[in-house]
Amino acid sequence: MNEKTEIAEVVETKLANEGANAMNEIEFVGHDIGFGDNKVAAGNYSQGIFKLFKFPSAVAPVSQTEYFQDSRVISMGDKTYYVGDDAMRVETSLIQDVVEYKHLEEFQPLFIHYVLRSLGCNDKNYPKYYVLGLSVAHIQNSGYFKQKAENYFKVMGWNTKVIVLPQGAGVKVAHDAYGTSFPKMPDDFVGAASNFLIADLGFNTLDVIHVLNGKLTPTNVRGIPNKGVVVLAARLHAHINKVYGMSYSVKEVKEFLDLGYMKIRGKTITLADPIAQF
Repeated sequence: MNEKTEIAEVVETKLANEGANAMNEIEFVGHDIGFGDNKVAAGNYSQGIFKLFKFPSAVAPVSQTEYFQDSRVISMGDKTYYVGDDAMRVETSLIQDVVEYKHLEEFQPLFIHYVLRSLGCNDKNYPKYYVLGLSVAHIQNSGYFKQKAENYFKVMGWNTKVIVLPQGAGVKVAHDAYGTSFPKMPDDFVGAASNFLIADLGFNTLDVIHVLNGKLTPTNVRGIPNKGVVVLAARLHAHINKVYGMSYSVKEVKEFLDLGYMKIRGKTITLADPIAQF
């Protein structure tokens, strides 16, 4: 299946009839598609940011028949998927882990569609700017990542400009504008801290950027893959498998990390001690 067909299938679900009705005009969306979670900020220039939310970067295929249809699913190609929290509620073997760059690119249309549906976007109310974050560990793929999103909006017929920012660079833009008071505009911030390090501690990657005299230092920009929270998740999974004889997806283990416990057959098992140890 070609990419155009794939994206066309994604948008078959009518966005105008999905999700909550938009309460405000959407002019811009910031969307960080991470390995652990998707983080979203949306708003307009008169009101600023009025919508902030996140959802798990989880995808799970689901079968439909002519007798059993589910409005929660999103189509891509000849397959249908649950995304986010819906995907976390299916059996473990069906949850597709998002642990490599190729997964981010493959499932990007699903995640964008989920965001637009959640915001209640339609042909009359859609973002004019869609800003995506990408780890500097994968910045060499930013052109492909941007084009994938542009193709989505082209199929929709929406005049949306796509921008891809290195994740750490986005932090610097926010710091330049807000200092340490985000999201409130400061009254007296003058950018006093001109030399600092930005550390984006992600689920899969660690991004580190050195700012010297208020400017990024290109020689000190590093993106380190497979060294984020996923290391802790792997240790916790090994512990659960050894002690309880249970195997889970990476996304489920991340949820255990977030909650500090897991449930087996209705019994709550605390994981605070091994998490603290690891």
